[in-house]
Amino acid sequence: MQEPKPFEPPKTLERAPRPPNPGTAPPKYLFTARNARGRKRTELQEASSADELVRRLEEEGYSNIVLHTDDLTAVYLGSNQIPAKLLRIRFFLQTSVARSPLQMLKVFGAEAGRCYTVFCTVEWLSIPSAALLTLFLSVFLFLSIESGGFTLFGCCFALLLGWPIIMGLLAVWFCRRACMLDDKNAVLWRRWEEELNTNLPKLRPMICEFDDAVLTAQALAGLGRMGEALEVMSRQSTRTSAPEWLAAYMLGNVHAAAQRYDESTKCLERAIALFPECSNLYSMLALALINRHHDIAHASQWVIEAERHVVAEKDQAFLAATKGACAHERGEYALAKKLLDDAIPGMGRNATGLSARHFAFAYLAMTEAALGDRRAAYRHFKQAEPILEAQGEHELLKRCRAMLEGQS
Repeated sequence: MQEPKPFEPPKTLERAPRPPNPGTAPPKYLFTARNARGRKRTELQEASSADELVRRLEEEGYSNIVLHTDDLTAVYLGSNQIPAKLLRIRFFLQTSVARSPLQMLKVFGAEAGRCYTVFCTVEWLSIPSAALLTLFLSVFLFLSIESGGFTLFGCCFALLLGWPIIMGLLAVWFCRRACMLDDKNAVLWRRWEEELNTNLPKLRPMICEFDDAVLTAQALAGLGRMGEALEVMSRQSTRTSAPEWLAAYMLGNVHAAAQRYDESTKCLERAIALFPECSNLYSMLALALINRHHDIAHASQWVIEAERHVVAEKDQAFLAATKGACAHERGEYALAKKLLDDAIPGMGRNATGLSARHFAFAYLAMTEAALGDRRAAYRHFKQAEPILEAQGEHELLKRCRAMLEGQS
């Protein structure tokens, strides 16, 4: 068998500059709250952490504070330099469309930029495309005014004129989405060869240098080339300005891709030591302790610690799933089922969120088997089995099968 060639960073000419690396600007948090006058507002503000932001808002008289951005996303959001007005438009689109017949608009907008924002986005609306769209609308209005109103002829002519522009924008949009989707699926199913050689070259111009290094190192680690993976991570630490806690957390993901779970747990612990205000990290460490080490006592302590900090709206489901797994291990099956049932619909759709979602399905299957609902347990186990098998979660699958067989 031919030995793989050592990984070399790609030398490609890019037509547009990459997004900036995380840590190049202060973190930015999006929140909704009522100000001192009782008016409901959605704003974007800088802060060193979610805890610090909420403390400051409470001192200023804000109430009913709902945080839409966690600490991890805030670092990327600050680097992306998204204008506050545009972000509020994105949040309005997300909340207004979510329960309307125009659900497809949310599908078009969701997940446009990996880790850049958790909200519906119009990333494709760049300056050139905005200029073309402005020209199209100007012609449409001119024709409408000249024809004495919005006649059928004017509308058809404007649509005919704007159709190539619309199709071009959608083509760029779906090309970007396809690259993101291919990357997510490859990481989720641990298809590391595909990720390294096929997906990353397509994705590279759309992501920052830091994310490029992390995804490359993950793929190399998954292929068993751990030395090269660590070299890539070491190289990026000297070239980018990412916070040290974020680099430690991402290094943990690289170790996890190689199934080096002890090292991954140590990286999470180091990230927490560097940034103790981040509730995400406590939840992730608790989940790792349950799944990898079966250490329920310490996992429960980390869950309690996570709840002492501000938990963003989108991370509450992840924390609830972790609490559900702890409840199952303590034998509190009714509580575990309630927590897991509530958590699963709200879990994220990126690779990390989907992995946790299937982990929750496995625990829900075991909980339902313990409660005697074999049909539901079998259904949820079948949902979790393919992904967990691909990710090498053999011990968890073995426990699930044992619980199901115990009910037959």
